[in-house]
Amino acid sequence: VRTNEFGFDDLRKTITDYAFYGQNQLTVWERLILTAGVRIDENSTFGTHASPKYSAAFLIPESGSKLRVSYGEGFRAPSINDLAYPGWGNPNLNPEKNRSLEFGLDQSLWKERIRASFTWFQSRFRDLIQFSALTPVNMDHARTQGVEVSLGIHPGFGLDVVAGYSYLESKSQSAALATSDDHDLPRRPANTWTVVVSYSPFSRVTLNSNLLYVGKRTMDTAWAVGPTNFKYVKWDAAASVVLLEKVGILRKLTAYGKLENILGDRYEENVGFPTLGRSYLIGLAGEF
Repeated sequence: VRTNEFGFDDLRKTITDYAFYGQNQLTVWERLILTAGVRIDENSTFGTHASPKYSAAFLIPESGSKLRVSYGEGFRAPSINDLAYPGWGNPNLNPEKNRSLEFGLDQSLWKERIRASFTWFQSRFRDLIQFSALTPVNMDHARTQGVEVSLGIHPGFGLDVVAGYSYLESKSQSAALATSDDHDLPRRPANTWTVVVSYSPFSRVTLNSNLLYVGKRTMDTAWAVGPTNFKYVKWDAAASVVLLEKVGILRKLTAYGKLENILGDRYEENVGFPTLGRSYLIGLAGEF
């Protein structure tokens, strides 16, 4: 680190990370699918770490069902900013490590016109990197678990409707914070809903609508109970029309338009950083 002409510190630090990944899959009796893989990280600051992942899926074609389970481990080294940003970095950070377990069921009905999915998941973290009083610190222990459900309806005629719901419970405990009691991890809403509708009345025309609900979430871990970021609803809609196809060197010319945040809901992904209100976008896209 050195001081520049404006009186601020320049950040000069290099971290090199090489990652290698391998995976193999085995199918037994055309019903059981077994997958095993491993990622190996070679980090110039934190050394070598292996992260295995295993999964199994059992197909029941007679009922259109699939049972699945997976287990994996993860590794994430602190970024350069986390370690050495002038005035805010923490050079004593350890890399994050986690273990994840997941069970799920997928079900199709009505000749796959209806598809439903249910997933339960849990992750346990060691040394999860979070901010406390604007400084990155390691959480001694953290845990997330929850369920995800989705329902897709594909009746044909160019119409697709997919709805989803996610419930997330997240807890952390760290002596580095002002309290050692369990509390919610920041920026992780407990409840999230989505509804996506896509309709193509003609081969050249596509209409889309996306409705998103995000529940309230805690925004800071510097206190036992951080400030609450309130729930919001965001509705976007888009349309595209293919104007030309295969004309000279032009493969396709498409006109498109998009309306974002149609309801004009004022919300903040992070407290203190408001997003745009209602916005509009139109344009042309060409493929050659």
